[in-house]
Amino acid sequence: MKANKQLDYDPNLEDTGRLMTASGNRIKRIRIIVAIAALIVVAAIAVFGIRAIGEKKYNDQIEIAEKALMEGDYEQAETKYLAAVDMNKRKPKAREGLAYVYALEGKFEEATIEYRNLYDDTGDSIYSTAAENTAAGTVPTEEKLIPVENLPEAVTQGYQTVTEMNDQMKTELVDFIGYLPYYFNSSVSWEDDPSGSGFGNYDYRNAAECGIVGAIIWIIPCIDYSKYPVNFERDEGADRKDPLGKVPDMCCSRTNAEAVNWVAKNIFNASDEQIKKEVELSSAVDWNNKKSGRDLFYEYEGYYYHIWGGIGWETSYDFTIDNYTVEDDCFIIDYTQIEYMMSESPSDYVHYRVRMQYRIIDGKGYWSLYTRERVE
Repeated sequence: MKANKQLDYDPNLEDTGRLMTASGNRIKRIRIIVAIAALIVVAAIAVFGIRAIGEKKYNDQIEIAEKALMEGDYEQAETKYLAAVDMNKRKPKAREGLAYVYALEGKFEEATIEYRNLYDDTGDSIYSTAAENTAAGTVPTEEKLIPVENLPEAVTQGYQTVTEMNDQMKTELVDFIGYLPYYFNSSVSWEDDPSGSGFGNYDYRNAAECGIVGAIIWIIPCIDYSKYPVNFERDEGADRKDPLGKVPDMCCSRTNAEAVNWVAKNIFNASDEQIKKEVELSSAVDWNNKKSGRDLFYEYEGYYYHIWGGIGWETSYDFTIDNYTVEDDCFIIDYTQIEYMMSESPSDYVHYRVRMQYRIIDGKGYWSLYTRERVE
């Protein structure tokens, strides 16, 4: 009997088939994973792209705001900072800029709210201090809070509009008006105006004729100039003679000219041309025959030299603010000056109208005078 022939059989063939099937499935899975990963990458790129676009738009608004701030355009700066804040309320940069611009605009209440919100969100005490500054009506001076480095003088000195008068400003106004008679009594004499109709008037456009620089020098002993950010370096030595020998038999005071000019320009709005003109007018007078009706001084090596002496006025004053309006970014203020000539009873009631601006200079507020006229 013939034996049956065994078929040739390789057991690895079945394993190979299984391996091929598994490999195909693995490839499919890898392809699916790769496809999902690709989708994730595309989605991530899209998300990050959207975020990048949003970040760019946010930064673009801030850049425009900072440029406007450099140019002193507070309205544009406020608009762009607000737009940036609307895009991202979590980031502090636009909010800081907005709060600072609010302060420059004199919107101290809005600035205070913004700084307090920043403090609540971050816990950074710098915002709490800034809120205290703006609540008191001043611009924060902390360098970190200033949106743009090296802001131009016109911005940092604050020639902005502040047209809402708060209680602090009213107090400062009365203090300022209280000193005006001394300034103008020194710069205008009764001999120059026998009728008295223009006595005590002032116009910044004619500051040289009003003698405002000489008045500032003359009145220094009677006014607290320490509130201004300047150092007068005043020397009233009884033995000081003027170096040019204009009054060899009299003594002179010596005062830092730069400090006096700062007050003349920022507080009385005198231009550089008006200051130069007054120096020339005063220097040209014969000091030994003083009948010019102005306080005489001259400039020498960075100092103003002025005939030394006392004020000598016995008149005292009270004031009442009658009313005020806002016009062209200035306050138009009517007030009554009550005069007491060596008596407890009023000797006269004089009515004045002044045109003034409230300025923020180096983070502090100051009244600045343009004109004063006597009215009936």
